[in-house]
Amino acid sequence: MNLSLTFLYPSILWALLFAVIPVILHLLNLRKFKTVYFSNVDLLQSIKEETNKTRNIKNWLILLFRVLFLVFLVFAFAFPVWKEQKIKQEEVVSLYIDNSLSMDANGIEGNKLENAKAFADQIIKSLSPNGKVHLITNDFDGNHQIELNKFKAQEEVSKIQPSAISRSFDNILDRQSLFFQNKNYQPQIFWISDFQQLAHNKMHNPDSFDINLSLLRSVTAANISIDSVWFESPVRKKRGTEALQFKITNHGEELIKNIKVSLKINNRINAISIDQLSHGTHKKVFEYQVPNDTLIEGEISIQDENLLFDNKMLFSYIIPKQQKVYLITSKQNNIKAIVQKVFGADSSVVLTTSSPANIDFNELNYQDLIILGELNEVSQSLIVELEKLTKSGKVVAVFPGNNINIDNYQNASVFWGGSKFETKDTSRVEIGSILKEHSFFAGVFEPKEIRENKKEAFPSLSLHYSIAPSERAESIIFKENGTPFLVASNNFYLFASGLSKEHSNFAQKALIVPLLYQMLFKAIHTTPIQYFISPGSQIHTPNQVRKSAFLLYGQQQFKVRIQHNHCALPPEANEGHYKLMVNNAAVSAFSLNQTREESKTIQNQINLLNELEKSPHFSSLEISGNQSSNSSSIANQNGSLWLNCLIFALIFLFLEMIFIRIKF
Repeated sequence: MNLSLTFLYPSILWALLFAVIPVILHLLNLRKFKTVYFSNVDLLQSIKEETNKTRNIKNWLILLFRVLFLVFLVFAFAFPVWKEQKIKQEEVVSLYIDNSLSMDANGIEGNKLENAKAFADQIIKSLSPNGKVHLITNDFDGNHQIELNKFKAQEEVSKIQPSAISRSFDNILDRQSLFFQNKNYQPQIFWISDFQQLAHNKMHNPDSFDINLSLLRSVTAANISIDSVWFESPVRKKRGTEALQFKITNHGEELIKNIKVSLKINNRINAISIDQLSHGTHKKVFEYQVPNDTLIEGEISIQDENLLFDNKMLFSYIIPKQQKVYLITSKQNNIKAIVQKVFGADSSVVLTTSSPANIDFNELNYQDLIILGELNEVSQSLIVELEKLTKSGKVVAVFPGNNINIDNYQNASVFWGGSKFETKDTSRVEIGSILKEHSFFAGVFEPKEIRENKKEAFPSLSLHYSIAPSERAESIIFKENGTPFLVASNNFYLFASGLSKEHSNFAQKALIVPLLYQMLFKAIHTTPIQYFISPGSQIHTPNQVRKSAFLLYGQQQFKVRIQHNHCALPPEANEGHYKLMVNNAAVSAFSLNQTREESKTIQNQINLLNELEKSPHFSSLEISGNQSSNSSSIANQNGSLWLNCLIFALIFLFLEMIFIRIKF
């Protein structure tokens, strides 16, 4: 091991020139003795004689103490550091500078990110002239994944800007481990952060790196955030009132009163007030009138001065103009008239009817709901195609014919989720019960009291089949004998009977309308209304988008590739409203928001940090806006002698004062 003495601030050593001043003053003030004649020397007998030799020794010692006082005082301000270095080993420091949005806020002493950059600059200055720097930010910039010299590192630090990306410390440590893999030296590692993203009080450190946790403390633990927005129903209303669900969190311990929540829908602003908000997360509802627009762009927001990035949540969606239903039935079946009666008056539904022999398989890709209307047999090509369509989100309703080919339908069950049609039954039976609480019937039935001994007027069946549900299938409606009437299996809805009068009296009952519409609603492939910006985010796309499309953000366009109804979020995407464009038409819309990973209670993060500090190889210091204080912290981490120098300076000052007062 080699020991080398360096200074954090070598430029201050110029102040050593001031040590010449007491030497000059000493030489100028040398006292010249001259003879004075007295008539009587009795009065001087009590005075201790002081020889010229003794006086000179005292004066030279005082001069020495003054010079040493100034020298060690200058050394103390220059921050001398002993460094132990292995022979022929590089000095490398790895700096992680947290540039997440929570850092772009005021801490106890100014902007946290600016203080972090200043602290990193001081660490770089403390390195030896040939020292190297490995720099990491949340952006994981490829230009930083190299060893930088001191000048280049300071330049890169000055360029760091706030980022919407938040990284876990496990990710940071993995990146540092990857960089130092197969290196023959042990780096110094600093994590400079407010530690808002700290999730655990323990961390896996397989390489046993010595990590210094450099904390920038936030001003207060009080913070309010809007965490998420959603709708209970997957189907958006074209008119009337929508109920937007949202979560709001009080991250502090104190009760907060009179919080104003604003909702902007296509530039129309509404507001509600929350009387009081206790600690924790709360679910709230904001109702609004749906504007007469196809594209809906919304923003729900609050006013909170602590962390600004989590004060609002953007969302957007497109109200589809029309849904498509494809009915496959024979000409002699009466089911066509029944389905037309349900959907015919609805301009938002396009109904197409085809015979089994004239099916347009290409057109099936653009349908939402496909109805097999009382067919006695289904071709193998249609069986296979329907399986593919249901996997892409389409819904298939199967109403059996008068005399189905059992073997054919059971062969289809292999592709349709495993539920099987079995024996035919012509005995009259009624619908016995409906699982009204099932998600299939969400919003259909209003709660009401049923009188005792009063039976609900359900449809009756005159020609029906028994169905054997598969293990993963769900039975939603039952006959009065307890056997299934409607079974849901892998986006297939199997009915035990048809709708024609030969099968049942469904056509005369109101239940037929919600049954058909609920299947249509389930077929509408609604996409999420908002996402968070994070690495690797995937955007859900509608079924009709096949290979490529464009994301439109204001005047910016991003080309994206679609795979399995998903596309990757462009890395340069920012917070805002986006539209997915295909052939110059918007097929879906969504909004991007800043992640809420750093909205946590600040005190909880400090507690986690304190626990983490107790682990092996972890130490911590707190960064302030006072850079001199930070310098002493850095120096202490490197084995500084500044305190020793200051003590010696005070000792020599004290000795000087003593010698001045002592009489020889």
